[in-house]
Amino acid sequence: MGSSPWLQVIKIKKTIILVCRSWYAIGIRFLYEDVALQRLHQIPAFVRTLDASSLAQNLGNLVKSFTICTYIPLEYSISFDEHLTRVMNHCPRLGGFSFNPPFKCLSAVPIPSLGPSITSLSFNNSFPFDTIFDILDLVGGQLKHLGVHAPPPTQNFSPEKIYHLPRLSSLRLDLHISEASRLYLLVGVLSTPQIEHLTLQSVGMETDTSYFIPILRHYGPKLRVLQLHKENFLNFVRKTGLEQFSDAQILLDLCPALEHLVIDSTRAVVGITHPTVKWLDVWISGDSTPSWGLHRSNVLAGFPACRGLREIHSSLTRIFDIATFLPPDIVSTPSDAFEIAFAGARVRHGVGRLDFERPIDSWDVPEYDSDSGATSDSDYTSGWETISDGGESEDDEAQSLALSSEDYEESESNSETGSNWDEELKDLYQVEELVVLPRQDLESLLV
Repeated sequence: MGSSPWLQVIKIKKTIILVCRSWYAIGIRFLYEDVALQRLHQIPAFVRTLDASSLAQNLGNLVKSFTICTYIPLEYSISFDEHLTRVMNHCPRLGGFSFNPPFKCLSAVPIPSLGPSITSLSFNNSFPFDTIFDILDLVGGQLKHLGVHAPPPTQNFSPEKIYHLPRLSSLRLDLHISEASRLYLLVGVLSTPQIEHLTLQSVGMETDTSYFIPILRHYGPKLRVLQLHKENFLNFVRKTGLEQFSDAQILLDLCPALEHLVIDSTRAVVGITHPTVKWLDVWISGDSTPSWGLHRSNVLAGFPACRGLREIHSSLTRIFDIATFLPPDIVSTPSDAFEIAFAGARVRHGVGRLDFERPIDSWDVPEYDSDSGATSDSDYTSGWETISDGGESEDDEAQSLALSSEDYEESESNSETGSNWDEELKDLYQVEELVVLPRQDLESLLV
């Protein structure tokens, strides 16, 4: 099994399907709930899979979230629009849609009507900025969660209207080095009367808190949850300016009703105060633990309403929303502690502590260029060669799926007659056109 965590996850999901007949129905739902496509040819392949699924087993009904992580070339734009429309038509229960290409897409990416079931949208800074607001114009009224980036410096952003998001409760803003100074342009453009949760995620940027102040002055009075997250945790304090504790205090002062603070540095939390924060999550690294232990009690003194402080190890930093995915009060006594073991990793949640046994960086994950928001081209392509010579790499084997009950029944029948089980698995994995590739990294650990 490959070292990449998401390759391990997809293989385990497929194996669950083939355990026995009773596991098949459960496993197929588990496999299709979160779908992500990493390569261009997987998009039409996924469409063919949905087209081929029988009425008795409509795979589209199982899909709850759909992520595209591939570059869309200009010459494919018309076909892409057609394929994406068919995906949307096949998936009436689709609630989340994310478009996170590894590098800049063409100036206009056609996105069809996303349908009334969409409540969550997420786009990285490689997605054309204008297109985001075209989409918000269509589905803004039904959104509950939105992840976007600030206008790029090359974009003449002067909106003539306000985009009303009456149901939006959670907003994530990804801040890249070239966009940080333009963050203020979003203030007033998005009308969010129900917002309670704001995540400011900086990506490989050197900035200071002055860029955050206009946003928090606008949204802060309504916030219940504030996350200050740095994609590269180890450089967070050095690059964000939150080493200046007074700066962090300025941000908190703009959020008078805050109840849950998630902050990406032990140094940033020392010396700050807030009267209403009930839950405090602090990301810690291994080398910060000794000094952090000396300051912990002093930190709690600055939060008189605090019911609990939880330490989250930096090896989980790529799952930026884990602090809210696993609520801070989920483990209040030692008897509540739990462990999740999946795909070769272990997440342990004890009282006031969330640990990960194996650092994510030890896996063979394509390296991310934080300044450009792109995956290294050599790393990105080396693990994703197309099947053109009749052979199949381990990665390609991991993509191909056994999708139908007929496939399962045939494999079960053959295994009963003495066929080699590994050979049956190999044959099923070679169905090249039936492709689904979840790329949720370790989120599947926490389902």
